[in-house]
Amino acid sequence: MMAPRIITLADGTRLVAGLDWQPARTGVLAGLSLRGNAALLPHGDRVADGPAAAAGAGALLIALGAGLDGAEQGTWLFVAHLPDSDLWWLGQAEISTGGSAPEPAADRVRPVPASEEFHGTRAALMAAISEIDATTPLAGIAVADEPLAKDISRIGTTAPVVTVAPAPAPAFIARTGVSRRTMVFGGSALAGALALVLALPPVLDRLARSPLAPPPAMIRAALEVGSFAAACTETLADWWPRIAGWQAGARGCALAGHLPETIDLDLPAPEGPPAVTMLLWHRLTPVGGSNPVLGDRASDRVLAAWPHGQRRSDQALLLWRTRTLPLRPGASDLSPDLGPDAGPDAGPVLAALWAGQPGAVKEEGSGFAITASGDPAALFGKAARIAELEPVRLDLSAGDKALLLLRPRSGRNVPATLFEAGHTSDTPSSKESLP
Repeated sequence: MMAPRIITLADGTRLVAGLDWQPARTGVLAGLSLRGNAALLPHGDRVADGPAAAAGAGALLIALGAGLDGAEQGTWLFVAHLPDSDLWWLGQAEISTGGSAPEPAADRVRPVPASEEFHGTRAALMAAISEIDATTPLAGIAVADEPLAKDISRIGTTAPVVTVAPAPAPAFIARTGVSRRTMVFGGSALAGALALVLALPPVLDRLARSPLAPPPAMIRAALEVGSFAAACTETLADWWPRIAGWQAGARGCALAGHLPETIDLDLPAPEGPPAVTMLLWHRLTPVGGSNPVLGDRASDRVLAAWPHGQRRSDQALLLWRTRTLPLRPGASDLSPDLGPDAGPDAGPVLAALWAGQPGAVKEEGSGFAITASGDPAALFGKAARIAELEPVRLDLSAGDKALLLLRPRSGRNVPATLFEAGHTSDTPSSKESLP
């Protein structure tokens, strides 16, 4: 983990980014340091350590959270580009609406017990945001500047993206340095305590730094290789309604966070073990010259038995199903920063695989977009030759053209308790869920 960074805004406000938030400590030692070289920020039931220079500065995460006005309560992702640096930062916090009594805006911000992240490139940041958005039910994404907010909106997040300015937030306090000479209080009990402090200062310092409860053990997890391709080809080839007066149009599949702009749906968050929601769809269009009244009656009759999602307009009928793809624990080979460096040779290798269709491969965001002809199984089979990339969306037109989006394969830290035997013993490689 990179050391915290202290930034200074144009108005002189000093904020600290890159903090490691932990459950708050209790007891008389919570604010003491035998070395006196650090700063502390206690905030409700959370606490963060900072360098001595952080004294008097606020936390960037709390300042941005306090700037949200009338925000929906829930987990929010906060994103910023640190001024005068090449670092992009993100952190997560729970936002509450507050009780009946008025309270400072900063008090409604409860940092998630985890480390805030730094990313060295915009592509790495976008890959991290996509992964978090796909695996965490976010109430929103708050961004410190408008251009960056627009870039995040373009990657197709499922959560609303808003801009926010930092607001006043509590400041770090200097930890109290303990002098041995000031600890002579007299009395046998106090003398014994003094002797203990003199003999075991490292032990007391560790106690001062220890959280009330240890953070949960985390496991690196990712989608099983090939699970997206298998679920996509299997479900698209399954039975879908055929309706008189309507003809088959575009169809496809996509992970949450990568839906096409033409499909505006709120996907359900997976329940149970860690998983990612996947959407599969068929779009039907009216047959030219057909009787619209008969077409509507036919669709009403057929879709009465369709147990999944549907949306109808004058110009199209959208049918969809959702599936959940479980995350695989123990993916220690995956790095959170793998995204922007999926491999400098990935582009040429993909171009070689589709050499018979010049111009089929194009870079898009942190990955690649492949526009080519061929059945889904063949497209997925070719793409699978590059292990660093994974498919996140497949669009199939009414003709023979397909658009396959590939993104760097990456993992995510998940609490180990979610992968205990009771949670995963009966988990299939992918399961269907109803919207």
